[in-house]
Amino acid sequence: TVGNSSGGSGLTPQLAGGSLEDWHSKLCVSNKGVLYQDQYLQIGVKADYQKAQGRIMLFLGNKHTAELSNVVLSIPPIPAYRIQLGSVPTSIAAQAQVQVPVAVSCVEASLDAPKLQVVYHVQGEAAKLDLQMPVIPTKFFAPVANVDTNSFFTMWKSIPDAPLKLQQIAQTTNALDMARTQGLVSAAGLTVAQGIDPSPSNVVGVGAFNCESSGETVVMLRLEIDPRSYKQYRITVASNNALLTSSTKEFLVKELNR
Repeated sequence: TVGNSSGGSGLTPQLAGGSLEDWHSKLCVSNKGVLYQDQYLQIGVKADYQKAQGRIMLFLGNKHTAELSNVVLSIPPIPAYRIQLGSVPTSIAAQAQVQVPVAVSCVEASLDAPKLQVVYHVQGEAAKLDLQMPVIPTKFFAPVANVDTNSFFTMWKSIPDAPLKLQQIAQTTNALDMARTQGLVSAAGLTVAQGIDPSPSNVVGVGAFNCESSGETVVMLRLEIDPRSYKQYRITVASNNALLTSSTKEFLVKELNR
């Protein structure tokens, strides 16, 4: 959300070049991009994740001809993540950029995402931003190498049905491109396992979710795409954590339908 927190009417931030939802969505499948932009301020993100740890650099750029003053950043604590926010300059000179590091540790699987709250002033008028950080469970997936057919199906069969194994049939408006689909599965942190499913229109993925409370949890995907139209598919996700299974499935369905 974007607002004026001073009670005055002089400063009205207007989103520039995109929407909050689109920026957030793109950063969920990429570790570099724009999180927010208005006529005064741009916030860029560059992130790196290794197992249960994430390092995020926030780039705050002043687009205005005057200084941005009384700059305050905060990230309210939530149980699923331990977050350490680096030092934040109190002002950003005109046309200048500053960097603010953020360290993230995943404690447990959760649908709760950390919020980034930003306050800045332009010539005495204040703006307040409440942004959702692109920190989601799939960011803490690590690839699983050397998955063979026997080990995959042994793990697959060992996981019972719902809520640990969920399936959904969905349709897309546009035909699914196999290269883009495999790229999306990879961007979600899953290794595309070649040779396990003989059908060229199907995708198998395996990843390992990492958190501090329970270590590593294997997450498996089978995506069966109708070869006649490439517009209908059946997605099945399985893991030993019901929240991981459901959140991974919902995330992939949303992105496949985008």
